[in-house]
Amino acid sequence: MTPFRVAVLGSGAVTNVLYRSALQEIREEIELVGLADLNQPSAEQLLHDFPSAKFFTDYHAMLEQLHPDAVIVALPHFLHRPASIDALRMGIHVFCEKPMAISAAECNEIEAAVRETGAIFCVNLLRRWFPSVQEIKRMVDARALGALTSFEATEGAPYGWPAMSFSFFDRKISGGGVLMDSGVHTLDLLQWWLGPIEVVEYLDDAAPNGVECDCVAELRVGGAQGSLRMSRSVELPNMYQLQFERGWIEWDHDDATQFRFSSDGKTTVEATVRCGARWASGSRFTFALAQQLRSFARACCGESPAGLVLAGEARKSVDIITNCYSRRKELVIAGE
Repeated sequence: MTPFRVAVLGSGAVTNVLYRSALQEIREEIELVGLADLNQPSAEQLLHDFPSAKFFTDYHAMLEQLHPDAVIVALPHFLHRPASIDALRMGIHVFCEKPMAISAAECNEIEAAVRETGAIFCVNLLRRWFPSVQEIKRMVDARALGALTSFEATEGAPYGWPAMSFSFFDRKISGGGVLMDSGVHTLDLLQWWLGPIEVVEYLDDAAPNGVECDCVAELRVGGAQGSLRMSRSVELPNMYQLQFERGWIEWDHDDATQFRFSSDGKTTVEATVRCGARWASGSRFTFALAQQLRSFARACCGESPAGLVLAGEARKSVDIITNCYSRRKELVIAGE
């Protein structure tokens, strides 16, 4: 079988921390043929692991010369739209790092290119692949605990991502702060589990033209009230709490195999989903990404895109964030 040929756009932290290991796991199915970045030293690890891959400083030249089957867009957020559209219009499938883009308007442009070309476009929203997350989805869809009555999500810790540039802290490049970065995952899960989310109020601490470190949002799903708090400065409970008519569900942030629930509001059940050992290991993120990339390659070759988060679905969290930013109010932290 001819290997599926992939090129990577961007060799920053997410490429070196996640994609490098994931591509190693599936190298028998997916061949890395090219890597483009302005900074060659940041690409050295990937080039060492995949010595046949060619390095370029201009991704346009790489796509024209190599014409891979697909690209992985792992560039700074503001380049997701133009790079994805450039590839799509060349007949190249796209696996895009989150967020899909930095505004609803940019998502519109990507969706138009997808319709125009018929190519596969999906976004890395890897938490959806966690067995625990999928089991919660099944419970909610089956109304196992009745209708939703309220919900709360908190995610936060002092910033520790090994960023290789200042891009995360420049609004023109990143599109926003903690909400645009990790909040894409959080809001994607909430809307996937619960349904369309309405923004009631949004507050953050961003300086003019800066990015938010802390934010709070009041949300609504149908008749259920909810809240979201995110932080890059303090440790938060890092928990999702869903309250229903007959009980509740709690999920600890990024636990791929376990969650808690109660079917009577009193007795707590500690649930562990039966799944492979990799899901309970420290390599669960790499494993989830490898699973997505394998499914992506097969979808590009004509199989069903089962499990992939395609453009129409991936944009929903960006739409919510665009709504939040459009109605921003100042968040004043107590004691400041």
